[in-house]
Amino acid sequence: PIYRVRSVLVVAQVAGSLVLLIMAGLFVRSLVRAQHTYLGFDPNNVLNVTLDPRGVGYDETRTKNFYRELEARVRALPGVESVSTALSVPMGTGGGVSAVFVEGKPLNPGEQPPTVVNNQVDAGYFETMRVPLLRGRSFRESDDDKAPPAAIVNEAMAKQFWPNEDAMGKRFSMKGASGPFAEIIGIVPNGKYVFIGLENQPYFFVPLAQNYSSYRILQLRTTVPPGTLSTQVQEVIRELDPNVPITNAQT
Repeated sequence: PIYRVRSVLVVAQVAGSLVLLIMAGLFVRSLVRAQHTYLGFDPNNVLNVTLDPRGVGYDETRTKNFYRELEARVRALPGVESVSTALSVPMGTGGGVSAVFVEGKPLNPGEQPPTVVNNQVDAGYFETMRVPLLRGRSFRESDDDKAPPAAIVNEAMAKQFWPNEDAMGKRFSMKGASGPFAEIIGIVPNGKYVFIGLENQPYFFVPLAQNYSSYRILQLRTTVPPGTLSTQVQEVIRELDPNVPITNAQT
C-alpha cells in the first residue's frame, strides 16, 4: 500500500510539473508575441503625467492657459523631443465611448446607434505617440472651437461605417442624428487601444480644443530615459501652481 501511495504521489507530481511547464511555455510564447505585436503607437521613451486643475477651482479659460504654458515650459527641458496632452493613453484609463450617428445613414426605428471608443487629443499627439497617418492630416492648433468639428478615424472604423467608400470627408456625430457633425480629416492604422488582445477595433480621435476636458495626461517623448525627467516636470507644474494635484507620473 505504501508503495502504491508513493507511486500515485510521484505520478501526480510529474503531471503537475508538466502542467506548469506547459503553462510557462504558453506564457513565454504569448509574451514574445506581445512584444512583437504592432501597437499603432510607440510606447518607448514616453512619460505620462496625469493632471486635473478643476480640482483646485480652475475654470475653462484658466485651464487652457495652464496647459498651454505647461507644454511650452516642458518642451524647453533638455531631453524632451515633443509634448502633447490627451484624455487617455492607449490601454490606460480615461478614454471615452461615444454613440456614432453617421450622416446620411439614418437608424431604423428602435435601432440603437453603435458605440465607438475614442480619445480627445491635442495637435501634438500623433507626433508624440508616433501614430502614423495613412491619409489626410493630423490635428492643428487651428482646429479649435471656432473651426468646423474634425475627427481622425482608424482603418477599422472607416471600413465598418463606410464599406466600399472613401471615408475621407465623411461626417458623423456623437450628439445625435441631426448633428453637429465632425468631418473625417485623416485615417490612421488600427492599433491597440483597450486590450492588447482586441483586433481591429473601431476607434477615433477628436481635438481637445473642440471637446474640452480639464482632466488630461501630459505626454513627453524624450531622447533620454523618460523616468529621469519626472522630477523636473513635476517641479515645472509646481512652479506654475503648487496646488494643482499630480495624480500620476509614470513611463
